[in-house]
Amino acid sequence: MTVPNPTTCAILRAGGLAYQANPAVGKNLHVFLTNIGSAATVGYALTAQRQIAAFFASRGLSTIDPDGAGLFFETPIQGLLPESLNFIP
Repeated sequence: MTVPNPTTCAILRAGGLAYQANPAVGKNLHVFLTNIGSAATVGYALTAQRQIAAFFASRGLSTIDPDGAGLFFETPIQGLLPESLNFIP
């Protein structure tokens, strides 16, 4: 919705990152990082912010999987990324 999927895929590939859908977060995933106003999304926002802080604290040498075995974050990337212009249904 904010950035076409091919652009998103290039960014995710460059960072070795990917995401899995969670209906509680919404379809425009670009806003989840700052979406602390909802009980359904605040956990994801704070978790992602912790990942960013750990990355900067390590001077870019470490990328943690902030939710461990959880399904929302994947580090390193798992599977193939979509290359089409469609959005999450």
